[in-house]
Order: sequence, then structure tokens, then C-alpha cells
Amino acid sequence: MYLKEFNLDLPYVVDDENIESIMKKQKCERNEAIKLDYALNWKWKRRSFSLETRCITAMYERLFGKYNTKDCRKVLIECVENITDERIVNVSGVCSVPIQFSLNDFNEKNELEKKDYASTANGRYRETCST
Repeated sequence: MYLKEFNLDLPYVVDDENIESIMKKQKCERNEAIKLDYALNWKWKRRSFSLETRCITAMYERLFGKYNTKDCRKVLIECVENITDERIVNVSGVCSVPIQFSLNDFNEKNELEKKDYASTANGRYRETCST
């Protein structure tokens, strides 16, 4: 199997206070409130982050070229605030690894600094894989 894709992702983080507020205002169940919260407060952050970092992920895809792996076709780097464990999970050929990343720090940077910051997230991924 060949490694074909890299992706930096911002996994959705449930904000319990916000969920409770939505449940009261909308008079809905928790699952519905989570869906609403994601659509209203997180979806655009995730999409924006993906667009701002796609040149870095494309660069890594070009650098790796046709890298032959045993069972990994995509590397998904999950940029999270807190890491409970630094394990690599492989599900259906997608190798997912959490990397400590501050979205607030990222958003405060200019465009060039964002590219550098995003590339260091990929660099931290390489360090995790080599251990």
C-alpha cells in the first residue's frame, strides 16, 4: 500500500457549557445540541484550518512521493490542545496521531508564520513516528 495523503485536522471538542445552553434554548437532547454546536461553532474553524494548512500537507505529500507502507494510505495528524496519550491508531489504512497544538497561537500568526507553525506540527508527527 502506498502512502497517498497527509492531513492536518482539528477534531471537534465538546464544550459542555455551550451544549447545556443550546439544550435549554432549543429544548433538545444532548446529541442534537452537539450537532448544532458543531455546525454553528466548529465546522467553519475546521474548514478554515484545513484551507490554511493545505499547502503544507501538499508539500509533505510531494516529498514522500510513492512511499510504500505495510498498511497506511493516509496520515491524519490531529491537532489537539491536550494529549492524553501519544499513540498512533491505524483504522482502515488511516494512521491517526494526536499532536499538541494551540489553535489560539495559530490564529494569532500572520500567513507565513501559520505555514511554519503548521509544518512544525508535521515535524512533531515525524518525531512521534520515529520513537
